[in-house]
Amino acid sequence: MRIVKIILISIFALCVPFVVFLIYDAVYASQPSPFREDPVTDVFVWSRQDSVALGEPDEPEKPDIPEEPPEPPLPDRSVPVAFLTFDDGPSKYTERILEILEEHEVKATFFVIDKPMYDDLYKTIYDSGNEIALHSASHEYKQIYGSEEAFFEDYYSLQNKIYDLIGVRLWTYRFPGGTSNTIVSRTVLNDIFVKLRAKNIKYIDWNVSSNDCNVRDSNKIINNVVKGAKETVKIEKNNNEAMILLHDTNLSLPSVNALSEIITQLKEEGFVFDTVSNATNLSQHRKLAE
Repeated sequence: MRIVKIILISIFALCVPFVVFLIYDAVYASQPSPFREDPVTDVFVWSRQDSVALGEPDEPEKPDIPEEPPEPPLPDRSVPVAFLTFDDGPSKYTERILEILEEHEVKATFFVIDKPMYDDLYKTIYDSGNEIALHSASHEYKQIYGSEEAFFEDYYSLQNKIYDLIGVRLWTYRFPGGTSNTIVSRTVLNDIFVKLRAKNIKYIDWNVSSNDCNVRDSNKIINNVVKGAKETVKIEKNNNEAMILLHDTNLSLPSVNALSEIITQLKEEGFVFDTVSNATNLSQHRKLAE
């Protein structure tokens, strides 16, 4: 009897590890493992799926980043484009001009000079979505055109002032009197052109004049602009752009009174409107002598 008990205990002792092994194997097999035996190579391989099942953090999904908005397309150059430009401002009429432009949902470009009494209006022009560009600090021909150095001293004086007021440095310029003025010598003008090109400063003249410095009749100003714009895009080869010269001074009331009708009639003639930074033809009267 004693012998039988010893035999049974021995059998039990041998079976327990085997049973424990079977239970462990069954439990282990039901759990995901980072290792699996490849049935072909008979080696253990790491499974990406297993790592996820084990709770290893997966790479975070990339957030949906909206694409950069495309640059607004230039106006269709198969239709005529009018660039309304106002020289010599700001003035007491600047805000009224901005109101008229807003009423008609068009933008214009203001070539400004240094007028401390209207310092608040530079930013008003800029904040309205219209374009602001440089037209000299002093507007004194003999002073500006005395030499290349004098020209750029005046240029940077205005550029720095506008930068302090609106926080943007401007690189578009219109010569007082245009590049066709008779005050500046050809030698000095050529020196200026060389430096403008080197500094990538764009200068713009005009191909349509309202003649509002000499004409005080609003109807004549309207006729000058509308007729001139139509003739320009008809006559000039490969140019569908009318660069229109107007003024914004304290004497410019006739031009202000003409502005709404100018816009209305040009729209009726099929013109769209833009600012000079989008012009493909800068209407330059004179250029660098190559």
